[in-house]
Amino acid sequence: MLRLLITAVCLLLPGVALAQGQFISPGPLSTNHQDLDNNCFACHSVSRGVDETLCMECHDSVRNQVATQLGFHADKGSKCENCHHEHRGRSGPALMPNVKQIHDGGFDHSTTGFPLNGAHREAACEDCHTEPGKYTGLQPACESCHDDPHGMDDSKRDLLKSCDLCHNETEWKALPIPKFVFDHTSGAQTDYILEGKHVDVYCADCHFDWRFVPIDHDRCLDCHDDPHRSDFGKDTCEDCHKAPGSWSVPSFNHNRTPYPLEGEHKSVECFSCHKGNATIPLAFGTCEDCHQDMHTGQFRPRQCEECHTVQIPKFALREFDHDKTNFPLVGLHFGVNCEDCHGDREQALYVGRPFDDCDTCHVDEHQGRFEPTLCQRCHTPEGFKALFFNHDDTNFPHTGKHKQVECNGCHRDFQWVGFAYGSCADCHLEKSPHQPGVMGPETCDSCHNTEAFAIISFDHKANTKFDLAPAHLERKCADCHDSVDVFSGLNSDCTACHKGDRPWGHYEGQCGNCHKASQWFPGGLGDQDHAVTGFPLRGQHARIDCETCHMPDRARGEANPQCSSCHDVDDPHKNQLGDMCDDCHNDMSWFRVRWRHGSTGFPLRGAHAAADCIDCHPNSYTGTPNECFRCHSNQASNGAHHQSAVFRDCQLCHREYGWTPPIYFGAGLGGAP
Repeated sequence: MLRLLITAVCLLLPGVALAQGQFISPGPLSTNHQDLDNNCFACHSVSRGVDETLCMECHDSVRNQVATQLGFHADKGSKCENCHHEHRGRSGPALMPNVKQIHDGGFDHSTTGFPLNGAHREAACEDCHTEPGKYTGLQPACESCHDDPHGMDDSKRDLLKSCDLCHNETEWKALPIPKFVFDHTSGAQTDYILEGKHVDVYCADCHFDWRFVPIDHDRCLDCHDDPHRSDFGKDTCEDCHKAPGSWSVPSFNHNRTPYPLEGEHKSVECFSCHKGNATIPLAFGTCEDCHQDMHTGQFRPRQCEECHTVQIPKFALREFDHDKTNFPLVGLHFGVNCEDCHGDREQALYVGRPFDDCDTCHVDEHQGRFEPTLCQRCHTPEGFKALFFNHDDTNFPHTGKHKQVECNGCHRDFQWVGFAYGSCADCHLEKSPHQPGVMGPETCDSCHNTEAFAIISFDHKANTKFDLAPAHLERKCADCHDSVDVFSGLNSDCTACHKGDRPWGHYEGQCGNCHKASQWFPGGLGDQDHAVTGFPLRGQHARIDCETCHMPDRARGEANPQCSSCHDVDDPHKNQLGDMCDDCHNDMSWFRVRWRHGSTGFPLRGAHAAADCIDCHPNSYTGTPNECFRCHSNQASNGAHHQSAVFRDCQLCHREYGWTPPIYFGAGLGGAP
């Protein structure tokens, strides 16, 4: 009651409030509230004591949490003194001892409506609550704690304000950004659509420090340095470069530069002159600014364009009149390339080139045997083949085939003087078919001549006693002389050469006994009997002409002594009895044979002995049956006896010597037929 009374007095007498606060205060306030030491009613009301509505008039952040039901104080809108205790002095704790755990790491941050996850869990309280002693009033939005590197305030879209679309508390790294979050190739999401080479560019290469907006992008130079140093004035990059798929220059009009490209220069690659960097200015006042002087200054101070032009391939000479020099080009010299005489590139010599002697350019094929200044006595520029040399002026006039031989055919290695020509062997020994010592080199012309070396003038009959006429006359020497090294001592007998030509079964005597070289066919036996051939002529053979057995166009020795070789069409046996006719017949009496029918197991008796062979053998001599009924069944009567199978054995009743009358053997046979 005393306190209430005093309070009432203080209200009626405001001037007494200071003394009252000092008089009744239980102790000084905390440092945060020290300015309220003498203003009790800032926190206390007359009827309620500590009034939480008064607390919230100062602590608006707490008031907002209670009003929005968000944050740590969302459910703590009354009884502030339950957690916060004052009048403990300037250094006293602001919290009651039972909530001191907030500072000891036991505070459940999820009670604030912002649970700590990922990297937030590892952060110290002061990393977010930077104002000492103040732990409320912070917003859960990322930008309330984190700086915005992306230029969020300058963006017309809401994407940059939604950090959690790209980042999360566990992993802040956001690349690569999924297309469903942001597609830089879509005009609906960006003002600058990425195409071609730009698609693969790393984000930070254009967005420095990860600032996405604003980025200037109207011109290439907003991002790219100008390698041309503004040499192209108001021209934009796109005027020359493909944008942005390839930065190559498909067609650049070099005529817009101070150096228009003409002729051969039109096909030159850009970097052939600009050396990989089109930004380096090039000098182009003279050809030597780009091209090496291949003449090593021989024509200075004359300029290259006085002789060359870019309009001619490979910068060849535009025109050069060599006739104005001391060596006009005529004949074959006219078509020679400059380099062939003057050398090539740095080694070329155009001024002071000697030309007095042919051997200054040409190899002396004569190896110094003639004066170099006398080349024109035999040669001309029209054709360097010697045109004026008459070999008849030498000690070896050319005749016959020699006139057609090329010079180097004899003068090998271009040896022109001191050349041996005393005998044929000096040139032809290597090609001679006659080995040394067989035919002397000095005797070649005894058989050969220069008109045709294959034509031989040699009297074979006079020199060898072997007349070639007429059949041997057309033969080549090598046909008889197998080895051209041997021309004497050959055997002149026919068999020495023709033994292999002797027909089968031919007479083994000397060929000349029957044949003549002048007419080899037909050959006679002369004085010899036909028996010398192994086939004596007897019977009919002695009376027929030779050509009957010996064909006119075939060698006589090819005749075969076997009967069938001539008589195969006459063979009545059709070769069923073989080829050896003389086993049965002889040439003296062909129809008297030595063969007996009894050797077959069926001797001919009675009527059979008088029968002709063909009566029983109309078709064949082999396989003929010997049962009577096989040949005589049609002669049997129609009686009962001949109808029985028993009577197929004719010999039971008949005999070959007397076929009729038959012999009967009694009633058992059924009586007479």
